[in-house]
Amino acid sequence: MEQWIASGTYKSWACEPDPHSQTLNSPHGRVRICSNPLLAASNGNVHPVGASSFKELYSGSSLIGYAVGVKVKAGTTADT
Repeated sequence: MEQWIASGTYKSWACEPDPHSQTLNSPHGRVRICSNPLLAASNGNVHPVGASSFKELYSGSSLIGYAVGVKVKAGTTADT
């Protein structure tokens, strides 16, 4: 995973332009979210298997970590 992050592949996905305060019930503070083509094309509908998001986590303007989400099976429950 570290090599994949270092390669910057996710930066070619549909990424938000700048970090922002997270909304809803997220435990993360400031984030910039990138969505792979499968997630970006789902337009908020049920996401297909393989849809992925990648978050850059920030403290102020400093990048401090990452979070990733991947749709692993069909469905709409939390275990998908």
